[in-house]
Amino acid sequence: MEHNYGNVIKVERMRKNMKQSVLARGICSISYLSKIENNQTTPSETVLELIFERLEIDIPLYYDFSEKVHEIKFEIREILKEAILSRKDENYIQRIEGYKTNPVVLQSKELYMTLMVTLARFGMMPKGNTNYLIEVGWIADQLDFDNRLRYDILHCLYMFQYQTADRETTIDLLEQVGQRLKNTNMPDWELADMHYIIDLLIICKLLKMYELH
Repeated sequence: MEHNYGNVIKVERMRKNMKQSVLARGICSISYLSKIENNQTTPSETVLELIFERLEIDIPLYYDFSEKVHEIKFEIREILKEAILSRKDENYIQRIEGYKTNPVVLQSKELYMTLMVTLARFGMMPKGNTNYLIEVGWIADQLDFDNRLRYDILHCLYMFQYQTADRETTIDLLEQVGQRLKNTNMPDWELADMHYIIDLLIICKLLKMYELH
């Protein structure tokens, strides 16, 4: 199982609006902390414990949770699937947010990325928290192909809704993302959701052009 300590540290530090110099003080150098956050080095257990203590997070170190990764990933994905297919508010967001403190999720990079991107998708739904999409952006360079695709589509949706001055650029980016969908192995229900978002934004663009004329 690929550990996820660097991503957790970076996200939790930025959630607390804490500078690297503050977190690193008395523990390690700023440059070393930067390498930890970018998963360029594996720190000692002592360093991790001190960082976690300062961030007030609790993660079991090097405990083998690998047998639970597939099970929990399936649970997270099924909640998202149910929410998207039903299009109803059935406390799905609260159920997903409950995984934020799950020790298996915090330790596994695969699970953590799955959760973060899923939270970002819920964040773009009615009553959602768009901060989750911003948080994924902090660690976007760590995403695999499919999760990066998910993030990019949601980012286009965010830009279209909240950065209206540059909607033309947003649509151009969206079309590029749409081309990349051809190379993904996402399930049909999720591809349908992706195309729904793309079509929705293109329709909004056309309606806006019609209004201007």
